[in-house]
Amino acid sequence: MIPLFLAVLAAIPAAEAATPADYAWDSWLAGDFNRVVIIAAESGQDTTLAPQIRGKVFLALGCVEAMRGRDLQARSAFATARRLNPELKVAEEDVPPPVWAIYKTIPAPTVLVSGADLPGKPPAEPVRRDTLRIPLPIHRDRLSSAKSLLFPGWGHIAEARSEGYWIVGGETFLAAAWIALAVAADNARDRYMEAASPDRIETEYDRYDTLHRLTWAAGAATVSLYVFSQWDYFSKPPPLSLSIRLDRRDSPMITIGYAKK
Repeated sequence: MIPLFLAVLAAIPAAEAATPADYAWDSWLAGDFNRVVIIAAESGQDTTLAPQIRGKVFLALGCVEAMRGRDLQARSAFATARRLNPELKVAEEDVPPPVWAIYKTIPAPTVLVSGADLPGKPPAEPVRRDTLRIPLPIHRDRLSSAKSLLFPGWGHIAEARSEGYWIVGGETFLAAAWIALAVAADNARDRYMEAASPDRIETEYDRYDTLHRLTWAAGAATVSLYVFSQWDYFSKPPPLSLSIRLDRRDSPMITIGYAKK
């Protein structure tokens, strides 16, 4: 299975002057962990490169080590990255949870105040930060939609939505009551038609009229709950979970599916 990052990277034009940091970060996003290690070995100790470039190389290396479960190596790489580039910023939504769990524990390096930061001095030029954002289109499962249409609440349960159990229970109760009242009203009508004395005719008619009204009320409630269930199901996007796992080749694989509660 091709990682989701590859599809996004294919649409991004190559930079005019790519640096080792760009190659390392792109290789990390593409799941080529071994390539990141090679770039870090070649460029990480190259003092002719700008500290900002070397810092991003070590950042990519730290992400790789974190995904491989090598926490000590990941912390060391992250600490080096932040020391080389104190302005380096990573947000939680930019990296997978295993990477963020280690990165957030790295303390920020101490930055000496320069003359440009003193009052009356022009501010330093802001550091450009590029964020890769990946849109995730949401497609509802057809089988779950069919289940919702067949019986209200069934589609909710298929998407691990707890309210589906209440809807299924309510619809089952109302449908059973509708059927039972319809049978009782039909029997009451037969007794009403067979009645001979005026007193019995009046009594049987009142019973039949009451059951007839209750039958219509139960039917209306059953249909209303069905309509509400479909509106609630199709008006809300399905809950999704994003997980990253490693296969035997240490390649990150992204799995998108219904979130289990």
